[in-house]
Amino acid sequence: MPIGTYKHGETNKVRISRIDDEMLRIINANGEVIAEHKIDHQKGKLIQDTSHRRDRSKGIDAYIQTVATYFGNVAQATAYLEEIRSLYPRYTRDHLQVIADVAKSSEGKHLNQALDMCINEKLYAGHDFRDVWTYMHREYEKTKPTDTTEKEPSSNVSSDYDQYQPTTRNVDEYIGILEGGLYP
Repeated sequence: MPIGTYKHGETNKVRISRIDDEMLRIINANGEVIAEHKIDHQKGKLIQDTSHRRDRSKGIDAYIQTVATYFGNVAQATAYLEEIRSLYPRYTRDHLQVIADVAKSSEGKHLNQALDMCINEKLYAGHDFRDVWTYMHREYEKTKPTDTTEKEPSSNVSSDYDQYQPTTRNVDEYIGILEGGLYP
């Protein structure tokens, strides 16, 4: 089903009709056709149109404004997203979706730096933004300060394993093996 057709807390009913055993048509309660698919007779195959993954509940202008609010400098982000729109008018929604997914998953970390780098390097595409953000996030993870202080062993260690003792061998056995002797 296309994104935006399911409404939580509401009655979601559709009608499915077959057309000449070749097509399926899915119609909502208002009588609008929301999807048409060629019938595929293979089992377990996902039948999905790429447009079903796109959120069509908002217009492009509103979507640009929504995505821009994820950034610290909304005006700069809006200008960046409008440039993407001018370069890729047919696929603007797809690029915005990629950037929105990154923004949602990033919890705001490195978004503004990735935006600055994309503008400076003239990288105007959703996948370019995602790649720059991923690179910046990885670099941060590599250089992130870690706690290097050694901790004392906890005295609260469970006594469930105190009854077990690892087996130990005499070092002479290992020396004998290294000198070419046979394992006893």
